Amino acid sequence: MGSAEGEESADPAVSDDDDVVTRDSSLVDDLADGLVRLGANGEIRAVNETLAELAGRPRKELLGERVSAVFAEPTPEQLYTVGHSLYEADDATTVECSLRTGDGDTVPCDVRLQACADGDEFDGLSGVVRPLDSDTNPAEPEQPADIDQVLDRITDAVFALDEEWQFTYLNDQAGELLESPEGELIGSVVWDEFSEAVDTTFQQQYERAMRTQEVVTFEEYFPPLDTWFTVRAYPSKTGLSVYFRDITDRKEMEAELREREQRFVMLSENLNEVVWMTSPDGEEMLYINSAYEKVWGRERDELYDDAEAFLDGVHPDDRERVRESYQALPEEEFEEIYRIVRPDGTERWMEARGSPVRDTDGEVIRVVGIGEDITERREAELELEAREEHLRETTEIIADKTRTFDEQVEELLEIGRETLDAEYATVSRIRGDQYVFDTVVGPEGGDIDSGDVVPLSSTNCERTISSEETVILENIEDEAPELARREGNQTTDINCYLGTPIFVDGEVIGTFCFYGSSVSGFTEWDETFVDLVGDWLGSRLESRRNTERLAALNELNGVVRGISEAVIEQSTREQIEETVCERLAESESYTFAWLGEPNTATQEIELRAEAGVEGYLDGVTISVAPDDEESQGPTGRAIRTEEVQTAQNVTTDPQYEPWQEQPERYDFQSSAAVPIVHEGTIYGALNVYTERLDAFEGEERDVLEHLGELVGHAIAAVERKRALMGDNLTELEFGAPNFLSGYGHDSMEGTISLEQSIPVGDETFLVYGTADEESVDSLKSIAKALPDWDELTAIDEDLDGTRFEIRLSEPPLLSAVASLGGSVERAVFEDGDFRMTVHVPGGVDVRTVIDAVQDMMPEANALARRQVTKSDAPSERVDRTLSTELTDRQRTALEAAYYAGFFEWPRDSSGEDVAESLDIASPTFHQHARAAENKIFGALFDET
Repeated sequence: MGSAEGEESADPAVSDDDDVVTRDSSLVDDLADGLVRLGANGEIRAVNETLAELAGRPRKELLGERVSAVFAEPTPEQLYTVGHSLYEADDATTVECSLRTGDGDTVPCDVRLQACADGDEFDGLSGVVRPLDSDTNPAEPEQPADIDQVLDRITDAVFALDEEWQFTYLNDQAGELLESPEGELIGSVVWDEFSEAVDTTFQQQYERAMRTQEVVTFEEYFPPLDTWFTVRAYPSKTGLSVYFRDITDRKEMEAELREREQRFVMLSENLNEVVWMTSPDGEEMLYINSAYEKVWGRERDELYDDAEAFLDGVHPDDRERVRESYQALPEEEFEEIYRIVRPDGTERWMEARGSPVRDTDGEVIRVVGIGEDITERREAELELEAREEHLRETTEIIADKTRTFDEQVEELLEIGRETLDAEYATVSRIRGDQYVFDTVVGPEGGDIDSGDVVPLSSTNCERTISSEETVILENIEDEAPELARREGNQTTDINCYLGTPIFVDGEVIGTFCFYGSSVSGFTEWDETFVDLVGDWLGSRLESRRNTERLAALNELNGVVRGISEAVIEQSTREQIEETVCERLAESESYTFAWLGEPNTATQEIELRAEAGVEGYLDGVTISVAPDDEESQGPTGRAIRTEEVQTAQNVTTDPQYEPWQEQPERYDFQSSAAVPIVHEGTIYGALNVYTERLDAFEGEERDVLEHLGELVGHAIAAVERKRALMGDNLTELEFGAPNFLSGYGHDSMEGTISLEQSIPVGDETFLVYGTADEESVDSLKSIAKALPDWDELTAIDEDLDGTRFEIRLSEPPLLSAVASLGGSVERAVFEDGDFRMTVHVPGGVDVRTVIDAVQDMMPEANALARRQVTKSDAPSERVDRTLSTELTDRQRTALEAAYYAGFFEWPRDSSGEDVAESLDIASPTFHQHARAAENKIFGALFDET
């Protein structure tokens, strides 16, 4: 300590900022109260003049003295015990004291004590001393207390030891904790009373405090009392003031806490969650489990160096928010969901919570937390949110009546492409063995565009269509290597696929599908989304088809009414046929129409009228022959069955295969062939075409059937009228396929024509005809096989074939036709089939003739009915032949022979006579005459 001599400012024990006592001596010396500044070790550092006068000693003499030199009571130990208590509580108090004077007396006073601090350390006391008989500050509210009362108010246990380690004071709390009354310990040596404390931390720390004159603080367990104490010992030159408190409960709690922490650590190391523990301020990482390294991909040692180093791994967009929340601990609990970025660049989602751990006094002693990798859950939540958003958007699009169907489809494809993370999204339809991409949403410059057409066999959708089920392929190469080799996958680098069929009226008409080079995996929701939208597409297309059908039906009914009115005004068959085709082609429901009839010789359809198209049958063959492949389409079947025939999807109808180029060329998808029929007579077939799929069903088909009957009736009426008004005949064409097979001639080749029949009486007919070279042998066997062929005579044979005569006895067909006024003009056997042309004069019931023929020959079908003009009268034909057909030599030879009586019987002149008169050779005359006779007789008998 400093010397009592010299200036106060030179005393090292007195600091410049001790208190008001030393800051302004003129000011403090004028005060009526005495002021004293006591050092931490019991020395007097400063006094004012008033205190020196009360003590009756020079001021300088007091400086550096021990406190006991000024105060008789309380003792230094008591005084400093109170001082330490005031320091701990940051408080002040007034106590009674006895001030020593220079003459050995004492002056009763009270002293207002306040602890002084040097930084965080106790640095003595300052006091205001007032004699008890002083009337200074009579309004002072606080009454001075006895020192013992002051000490008893201290909540901690306190005892004081002198330099001999003897108890000089202890309060009630100390007596209770030490389990010894105050009276038993005062004056006794602490090491005698508590011998178990010898050589323990208690003795070591107390001796160190006295030796170093520094405050010591420690915690220690004292077994005899089975108690943990926290101890703070304040040394002075004259002894030691000890403050202590029972912290057994706290220690037990800490022990339990440590045990819990050990269990916590053991448990934590086996958890997948990140578990951590920091100091209360969060600046020191006390523990973090190994899950941190697994989840974050970082070393946990870095957190022991810097507890906030984990922020380096937090996603930049989340980092500041997480930092602020973490640094708010422990005042506020930490609870955050954020992203982390692992060193390899992968992102994970974390959910972290942190909260303070408090002791029994409510003090924060730890902050613990747990962090869970919620990537899967978060991604599922985000996916669910995305699904809900996509579902909402999908619902809005579907419900939006302002969008066109095509706009709805394109926007739904966009949503699906985003939902499934696919490169391509398409709505496509089947067209035969082709696959048409109606709408495509994909990357710019992609390999697939709307309108593209590829073979169905090159696509994955063929499997969807054939199975009629949703197909999911996350890795085509692994799951379906046979599909991976398909051209569509190889050229577009497709290796994943999800597609569902689109059903319309119970039939697959296309697909709704998504595909790309790779996918992380299709979920159940992806499949559900595709199925839902696929079902909606099918429902919408079906509804649209039904609407189109209804509109077409309404329009067709109007067209039929118009046709009914129009055909009445037409006077010819040609006008009727043209009117029907034009009215149909002009309607919005149909693309074009044409009408044709079969050629009985070729068995092929020939065009009679068309509208909305030009030259549809150019280069196209449509047959009515039953065995011909080109007769299996709608037109051939309509002619043979006399019923409406349809192709609802011409691209997929196998019977339309011979004409597969036509739909694309003329842009149609459905067609109908309507037989033009009246009273069993087929006038041909009306063909109608539309862009609609699956058209011509139900009522629409019925109306077309009615139209065919209407047109047939109109044609029959005008032809009947024409027959009655002129030299017209009704020409009927009949056909009987494989007619000769019933007579053992399945393999007949060549052609046999029966050209003229002559009745010779008694229901006997002579029939003349020709057989080509291939059919000569068949002719002979047929003559033997047919029961009414009596005799076959070859008239002439050459390289081209044979002319023949047949005598028929009671031939039923010829007799039946003849009996009704008709005539068989020509009959032909060709490759086993039979065709026949019958002429019926006006006024004869054509239906009766048809029935008669079919009664006699059930195999015969009425192929055509037409009006033809009667041939010229025989005289007119002969005159025409004489004037135009005969050569001059033939006419001269014929006239000379006639007028020479060559044709009389007996002859007036012979052939030689006529030849001589003409100055030609006899053979030459006969040649000219026979040629002329042949032409004249041909004109007379051959009406064709």
